[in-house]
Amino acid sequence: MHNLLDYLPEQTATFPELSVLMLQQNKLLNLIPKSFFSSLPALTFLDLSGTNIRKLPSDINMLSELQYLNLSFTRVEALPVELSGLVKLKYLLLEKTKSLVQVPKGTISNLRLLKLLNLYQSKYADLDELKGFPGCRKNIGITLHSMTNLERLGFLSQLSTWKLQLQNLRDLAYPSQLFENIMSSHNTRRDLERLEIVNVRTGGELTVARSKDHKEGLKCLRYMTLKNVHYLREITWKAVEPQTIFPNLHELTIDKCNKLINITWVLHLPNLSVLKVSNCDEMKELISCVESSVNSSIGLRLLSLDGLPKLNCISRQPLTFPYLVRIDVISCYKIRKLPFGAEICQHKLKRIICDEDWWEMIQWENVNDKNSLTPYFKLINSFYSRSDYEYDCVEPGRKKRRYDLDSFDPAWDSFDREDSFDPEDLLDLAWDPQQQGAEADLRATRRS
Repeated sequence: MHNLLDYLPEQTATFPELSVLMLQQNKLLNLIPKSFFSSLPALTFLDLSGTNIRKLPSDINMLSELQYLNLSFTRVEALPVELSGLVKLKYLLLEKTKSLVQVPKGTISNLRLLKLLNLYQSKYADLDELKGFPGCRKNIGITLHSMTNLERLGFLSQLSTWKLQLQNLRDLAYPSQLFENIMSSHNTRRDLERLEIVNVRTGGELTVARSKDHKEGLKCLRYMTLKNVHYLREITWKAVEPQTIFPNLHELTIDKCNKLINITWVLHLPNLSVLKVSNCDEMKELISCVESSVNSSIGLRLLSLDGLPKLNCISRQPLTFPYLVRIDVISCYKIRKLPFGAEICQHKLKRIICDEDWWEMIQWENVNDKNSLTPYFKLINSFYSRSDYEYDCVEPGRKKRRYDLDSFDPAWDSFDREDSFDPEDLLDLAWDPQQQGAEADLRATRRS
């Protein structure tokens, strides 16, 4: 993996004992020779993610022992019908296969031992094919484009949805319909870990509400993204509280919600570690007011504000950040005050990443605050280009790794890196910065 491999040999010797082949991130690799798989009769684990391949050869069915196949982040346009011959396949990952349009009927539903199917952000999502799954419950990641399909997904009791993207929805009948549908499905409500709502039109309001027959929240939800939600001015709560619906939400990303005014409700999220807000043109205050019943101590480890041209205030009332490791303030030139002073240095703060001009324009309550915080100040350009960059916000018990800024994942600490290799836990070998969802894949299969 990551070794600039640009071709595989046309003819190879047979490797009767080779069980694991990891070719991921060889971006120059665009072709699998026709006879290649015939030489690997014992292969159980094959990772082709992040390569440039567009199709699989028909001899894929020669991999009779294969249990794990990863084609995520590839340009695969079609799956061969011979794929259905992989009778031992348990894990099929097709995340971000945005060119995948052709899958012969029965190819996936005939994989009787399949435990996990990841179609998250894939162009392919055929609920009729998934409806035909036999046997035990399957864990899936999927992207849907209509409320009708979201409702249909809720009726497929053999499917447990752990990653869900809702994109280009145009058929929302009322503000609370979206969350009511998510909450009405027992398997989705119980197992959903990642929710992304993208390019959805609202009437200015998105209402979070339970379904009429279910009172539980989304207890497993750890990551939620709202991106390009048109005309959304506010998120309201119908007979529910944020901490009840999202009790374990760790990361919230809000991007390009241009009409959104504030997100005061995040103060109610007890386990929020990462908050990223960007490109919300009309947002003037992040936290508009702090109710007396709300604890002003926020458990955030990372606060990232980027491209908020009208934001003039993070919070008008003092907030304490006892766990904050890093704060990013980029292209938010109207902010003149920080909601904390030098006392934050006594906690876990390591970095304040920002534009130099903005730092010089901050109005300080006293000069001691500036003097105390200046050592933590880092210019955005120099910080992003550091060759020895390691993410600052590593959670206790989690190993440091070098990743892009957007790869921070507070769930790493929940994964046991000491697991020994076992066919049941093939995902232990699938670690890669481009696939930060691997730990969720593994947790999903362990719940099966």
